[in-house]
Amino acid sequence: MKLLAQSNRHYLLIYLTAMIVSSAALFLGVRTLFDESTDERLLQLQQEIVMYVQVHDTLPVFFQSTSAKLIALQSEAQPRPYFSDTLLFNELEQEEEPYRHLRFGIQMSGAAYQVDVFQSNVETEDIAQMVLLLNLTLLLATFFALFWVQKRMAKRIWQPFYDTLERLRSFRLAQSEPMKLAKTDTDEFAELNIAIERLTEKTRQEYHSLKRFTENASHEIQTPLAVIRAKIETLLQSNGLSDIQMANLHSTQQAVSRLSRLQQNLLLLVKIENEQFQTAEKVDFKRLVASKLELLEDFIAAKKLRVQVELFPVHLHINAFLAETLLGNLLGNAVKHNLRTGGWLTVALSEHALIIRNSGVAPDCPAAELMERFRQSGQQTDGLGLGLAIAREICEKYGWALDIQFEEGVWITTVRFSNFR
Repeated sequence: MKLLAQSNRHYLLIYLTAMIVSSAALFLGVRTLFDESTDERLLQLQQEIVMYVQVHDTLPVFFQSTSAKLIALQSEAQPRPYFSDTLLFNELEQEEEPYRHLRFGIQMSGAAYQVDVFQSNVETEDIAQMVLLLNLTLLLATFFALFWVQKRMAKRIWQPFYDTLERLRSFRLAQSEPMKLAKTDTDEFAELNIAIERLTEKTRQEYHSLKRFTENASHEIQTPLAVIRAKIETLLQSNGLSDIQMANLHSTQQAVSRLSRLQQNLLLLVKIENEQFQTAEKVDFKRLVASKLELLEDFIAAKKLRVQVELFPVHLHINAFLAETLLGNLLGNAVKHNLRTGGWLTVALSEHALIIRNSGVAPDCPAAELMERFRQSGQQTDGLGLGLAIAREICEKYGWALDIQFEEGVWITTVRFSNFR
């Protein structure tokens, strides 16, 4: 949830709570004032009745036209005066209406009586409800006005932040120019922009330094490796070497070749992570998969693998070199780590996914861990443990999902495309 939405939620809860409490307090206050005014009129009426009875020993004439009741009491004890709210049926309106009620006692003609007088509260209730409705309307109108003003102001105040965020989204380490953010009058955003500019510039410089180091190191390492490889081949062609010397030279040659492949794979990983493969084109995956399988025909024939292929036309936007590397690693693994002889391999390509199934030996670790760098299964002897790591980096670069599973003697490698055309 956005920061502005969170703050608005808190403001809304506080304002609604204050609105409810203030409206309830206003309604009760108005009701109390009206009740006090009504009670004063009822007390005045009581005094008039009591004084008239004391002089004439009978009820006044207006008592007959007043909403009142007279009840004879059995004892001489008179009830203490008290007020209450009640409902009486209105014959004209044919409905019950609210009344204020006063009960008191009088002595008349030698007997005790209970007198109940009533004062209609219909008008006061209507006025109180009207006051409450006006207050709620005013508060709601004020709330929506403030909400609209705050939203407009927040959009203008937070605009520099969103501009900075958009510039960060488009920032690339490989760009040659430092990132420059727009000036702002808000001190907090200005400090944030300065910190971001310094951080991105330092990161960009370190990236370019690392890139130069990687390229120089790759070049410098490749040269001595080529010299060593040439010297070994010269020694292998010379005469007079013993079997032990020949074996040592072959081991050295294999180690140099392994080191050369390791250097090339690590360099490729660094280039992928540093997004140095920016160019993309429409690659025919059906043709590329068929081409890679054709290159692996000798290995497939040597292992006597049964191959089943189902390829549909699929064109994806990807760097051509990375596409070849991805398919070469996945298909190469499916053949290389298949059964020694008599296994099988199926390759299915659709517009949504590439699925490779092959027979094989169970790994000594969870299959998903094989995509980590230098992670190898117990059956691997000459691998570098980087092929699947490179494949995963390529898939992540284009937003694809690479999944590897082993179920009941079957390896299942799936690449799910997200930008198929």
